Amino acid sequence: MGLYLTFLIIICLINLFLGLLVWQRDKKNIINQFFGILTFSAIFWVIALYFSDLPFQTNLALFLNKLALVSGTIFAFLFALFGIVFLQKEKLLIIGRQLISLIALSFIIFFIILITLFTNLIVKEIEFFEWGINIIPGKLYPLLIVHYLGSTGIGLLALILKYKRSKDIERKQTQFLFIGFLLSALGILTTNLIHPLITGVNPYAKYGPYFITFFIIFTAYAILKHHLFEIRVIATELLVGAMGIILFIFPFLMSTIF
Repeated sequence: MGLYLTFLIIICLINLFLGLLVWQRDKKNIINQFFGILTFSAIFWVIALYFSDLPFQTNLALFLNKLALVSGTIFAFLFALFGIVFLQKEKLLIIGRQLISLIALSFIIFFIILITLFTNLIVKEIEFFEWGINIIPGKLYPLLIVHYLGSTGIGLLALILKYKRSKDIERKQTQFLFIGFLLSALGILTTNLIHPLITGVNPYAKYGPYFITFFIIFTAYAILKHHLFEIRVIATELLVGAMGIILFIFPFLMSTIF
């Protein structure tokens, strides 16, 4: 087992553990539900990226790369919805028509991207290199970038509005989400946007979604703290989960090193 696959498994297990932990704390809470869905979407994205970089037959590799891009748009759209849900919470505050229109537009673009999965409009073709697979953008590839940035912007706007409306504890919780978002955004922009624009290739793009783990960790902490659980209990559960992940990965890691 290579280090890349080992790291992939660690990331997936961390996200899975946090998603299930938050969801089971309050299964009826819509924020917890959306967080769980968002977490599973992130896991699907990184797994899809892993398989998209394997040296399969050309047609299969092309399809898997398209699927990886679509899984990214799914996560982006869910992030926008999570931001709206986090903004409204249980009180279902009225959000502006502009924000609703942006969500509708994001869904329309997502649907267009989805139905082009079997065409060459998003990904024209792929190139095989020693470091992996590089995609050749199609005519509608810029639409994909617009959707990524637009959906992320909607989610960020919702967090900003939430921060302005909230006070005391809720404002501090929103700050945790901002920290997680900033760390994730910096990592993803570096690997998936800045580096490809400079070099013309994307050997590190597959690592971009891994940075989402920062947002998931900080958001999970904010949600759990909101429900007033003892921090010792949360820390204990996180420690037990981390130990379980380490014990699961350790044999594979040793076989890789030695």
